[in-house]
Amino acid sequence: MHNLVVADDPMQMGFQPCAVVEENASVFVMNETSFLRGGGDLEGSFLHIEHMPATLNKRFQLGEGMNNHNCNYGFGGWFRWSGLLAHAEGQTELVQGMSGDIVVDLEVVSFEVDCGEFVEIQLRAIDDDCARFVEQTVRIEREDSTPPTLTGAPQDVVVDCNNVPVAPSLESLEVGDNCDGPLEVSFEEILLDDSPLAAFWPSSLVNTSLDDCPSTYTLLRKWTVRTACFGAVAPELAPFQQTVHEQYVTVLDEEAPSIVTPPADLVVPCDTEGLEGLVDAWLAIQGGAVATDNCDASSDVVWSHGVVSFEPGCGNTAQADVWFSAADCAGNVAMVSASILVVDNEPPTLTCEDVSIDCTMYSPDDAYIDMPTDACGAVDLIWSDAPLDAGCGSPYGSYLRTYTATDDCGLSSTCTQ
Repeated sequence: MHNLVVADDPMQMGFQPCAVVEENASVFVMNETSFLRGGGDLEGSFLHIEHMPATLNKRFQLGEGMNNHNCNYGFGGWFRWSGLLAHAEGQTELVQGMSGDIVVDLEVVSFEVDCGEFVEIQLRAIDDDCARFVEQTVRIEREDSTPPTLTGAPQDVVVDCNNVPVAPSLESLEVGDNCDGPLEVSFEEILLDDSPLAAFWPSSLVNTSLDDCPSTYTLLRKWTVRTACFGAVAPELAPFQQTVHEQYVTVLDEEAPSIVTPPADLVVPCDTEGLEGLVDAWLAIQGGAVATDNCDASSDVVWSHGVVSFEPGCGNTAQADVWFSAADCAGNVAMVSASILVVDNEPPTLTCEDVSIDCTMYSPDDAYIDMPTDACGAVDLIWSDAPLDAGCGSPYGSYLRTYTATDDCGLSSTCTQ
């Protein structure tokens, strides 16, 4: 008959009630030939041990809560002993006694191997069948061949210069790893077109056609998630300790500038002094035209001009049609036109004064005024006489002569004499 001794006696030191399943307990009787050999400071000691009590109503017991001290899986029992006990001075002492107590507490201990390649642990166990205490060294190698995961990072994108997406925050990404441990997440953004490494990136993803244009460029965005073991493991294992996601953001400018204020025609009289300087000044300001661009500042828009056609007009007048182009740094162009008009708005200058002419000098085909002038070209002068009174004979008497001066543009002046 075996009476189990478990840690549920309030009178025992370290009392801890345990839920013991007696059917799962194993009991043993110590072999009569059992002994203990001393080690360390007790080197040379030898004790013969026998089961106690001799009635065998209490035996060595193995199982959950069987070590008589706590509820762990353990082993316990009592014995009596006799033999020699060695002392440090080299002397031995004959000893004997009873109520020796063996307590073996087997506890499952969890541990972590942070970044080492392996760990060695000592396993100790009780052989239920043979009532033996056994030890075994176990080498556990840490194998992590699955990189961490990173989801939620954006894919490659081609966008307009005024619609560049903001990089998502690190907090918005989902990261994980099949092995427990902290993860480090980082972000880096590289302007490839300005990087000396640009030549090494995929040409299909790097916008290098307009290297001097600030509104066309390529960004390389990199999100990296690393385990705590990155850099602490063998080089061949490092790729399994990090995951890198790359996004190429190709930024284009495909929209032409917008001409918000069109140019005004330049209208100048044909007798204007310094006409060439006025035209140059008008061209320099694009006739007053103003353009804006969706990517570049208005001051970065480059203007050009050219003559579409030149048509001479009457006299010294003319019309030149001019085009103006506004270009951004990406080569997008908007065009508009205006005209330079050299006009004749003034009739010829004509002055008449009354005159008296000797009858022998008079002729209806002669003009008796200074020839009229015009700033824009030649003048055609005609006149007609109307008699006012008759003299003693033709052509004697008074006449009212009307002069009409007409320039090449059809403007005319009249006067009488």
